Amino acid sequence: MSHNQRIVIQNLTYKTTKDQLLFNGLNLVLTNIKTGLIGRNGIGKSTLLKLITNELQPNIGSINVIGNVGYCPQDFSPYYNLTIAQFFEADPKIQALEHILQGSINPNDFTTLADDWNIKKRITKHAEKFSLKIRDLSVKIGSLSDGEITRMCLAKIFNLEPQADFLILDEPTNNLDTTARNTLYNAIQTWPNGIIVISHDQQLLELMDQILALTEHGIKIYGGNFSFYKKQLQIEHAAKQQQFTDAKKSLKITQKSIQTSREKHDRNQAQGRQARQKNDQPKALLDFAKNRSGRTEQTLSKQASRLMATAEQNLQEAKTNLDPDYSIHVALPKTFVPKDKIVATLENVSFRYDTNLPFILHNFNLIIRCPERIAICGPNGSGKTTLVKLIQKIIAPDIGTIKINVTSHYLDQKLEILNQQLSILDNHKILNPKVTENEAHMHFLTPTQNTASHLRQTNYPHILRII
Repeated sequence: MSHNQRIVIQNLTYKTTKDQLLFNGLNLVLTNIKTGLIGRNGIGKSTLLKLITNELQPNIGSINVIGNVGYCPQDFSPYYNLTIAQFFEADPKIQALEHILQGSINPNDFTTLADDWNIKKRITKHAEKFSLKIRDLSVKIGSLSDGEITRMCLAKIFNLEPQADFLILDEPTNNLDTTARNTLYNAIQTWPNGIIVISHDQQLLELMDQILALTEHGIKIYGGNFSFYKKQLQIEHAAKQQQFTDAKKSLKITQKSIQTSREKHDRNQAQGRQARQKNDQPKALLDFAKNRSGRTEQTLSKQASRLMATAEQNLQEAKTNLDPDYSIHVALPKTFVPKDKIVATLENVSFRYDTNLPFILHNFNLIIRCPERIAICGPNGSGKTTLVKLIQKIIAPDIGTIKINVTSHYLDQKLEILNQQLSILDNHKILNPKVTENEAHMHFLTPTQNTASHLRQTNYPHILRII
């Protein structure tokens, strides 16, 4: 690979459809090294990747990608209706191969196939590198689990022909089990070209050559992995905190100094009044002292105002410079279900999505009692989400019985509990019908979030507040 491959971003300005400014005059050059892109949810990380991959267009500026790109998005919903063959962009070749195997001598089929007789085996082999077994290339992507789709995408982009100069990965480990994550880590370590990855996975970010931190103030580059970034961030945070502490201290000192000067001036004025009352000095001298005292008072007042304004401005700047806290706080109510009450019972449950496929769950039994907290673990495609959907009665078992004795709420991976066409505020009011209009607005105190914006433009932590 040539080392000329790079991504050049010049004077990039981009606003969302709701007129929210995400980037303003951004300049950045990305070379063929491993780059981790981090930042709080909703700051514009995925948007930046979509701009680089030409999925979105900037309002001002340009993005020049020198080299070919492989892209693994976070949202696969646009691909749900594609078959695996179509997802790998191999459908025309596979159809041509099928025609030839059925006896076709049409020259167009041979031209389309282009001697790629092992196209099916090659796709299967690529998928197996990510522990994914493909039995049928005509299966729809939407029928797979999110983890399986992610592995499918990774299998595709890590094996592009010609090889990609840049791989762009948006939260690639979100839906992966431990085995798949380790496979991805190994693939990244041995990858010879450039990578740009958005992730909150610290183990993945440790594999990066540089970290790009995206904030409201722009992008800052840290020339090392995540551990290096954390150390630098601690130093910066300590410096900002010290600046804030010093500014508060300076304000108090200024206030005290002004108070001392005023008290001294008041004493001098009192002495002057006493001297005038005694009338033991020439009137001209007393008048001069009085006028000077008045001028001194005006000077002190102006000086005090100027000093206080400077000290308060320094404090406000130091406060603004502090790193904001974007922690998510979820207040869960206490359970009202009696202890040891049976919440759910599954007896000899078996389920499969198609009669031609093996059972995902077979003769499965489970009893859930209050207030048990249960974690469902297992590899991608093992049936974790299927089990939850059975308990929620979204799907029905082929064999066996399921009894649910309480009312439950389901927060699924795709957030289907929410209406994507409605605003944040409207979704919150539907799910919380007893809240007043004012209470609904007060629930969202993040100044950067517009409660009138549609759910599609909302970051995940803010969505949690809706629910």
